[in-house]
Amino acid sequence: MRDLNDPTLAEILAHNGQQARIVLVTISAEGYSTGRYCRNNEPITSRGNVFTPLRMAVELPDEGNVKESQGKITIDNVSQALVEMIRNTFGGVDVLLEEVLSGDVDTVIAGPFPLTGRNISINRMNISMDLFYEDVLNLAFPRDRFTPSTTPGLFEFAEITTIPGG
Repeated sequence: MRDLNDPTLAEILAHNGQQARIVLVTISAEGYSTGRYCRNNEPITSRGNVFTPLRMAVELPDEGNVKESQGKITIDNVSQALVEMIRNTFGGVDVLLEEVLSGDVDTVIAGPFPLTGRNISINRMNISMDLFYEDVLNLAFPRDRFTPSTTPGLFEFAEITTIPGG
């Protein structure tokens, strides 16, 4: 859980706050340029990165039962680069969600939430994908296999010598 300073916490909990909460979405896949989007009506520059405004709806996965939880994101289908990335990527895309306040867009108040986007559907109106936390507890560790043919040094037996009279 992220610690929030008193003014930020007061703004979030205020009934009529002066600052809007803005969701920042970063979508990336190997071999493609990273897409940065925000749920806002104008571009946002946060920590040196420009986020393009798009209409979107975001539901985060439940953090309680990571293995079975899934969220969802639906984005307006206006970015041809994003469509190309999604159509040519197998196994999903990496999605990073963050939330900032409009008065201080360089301070992340919620997140970052690194997720994987899968079950992607594209139509002429929007792009939808299910969001999953990476199931790190069930990943094989180490990822590589050690066999005598790939790592012979691990399988060489040292010559054991005995000390005379010992």
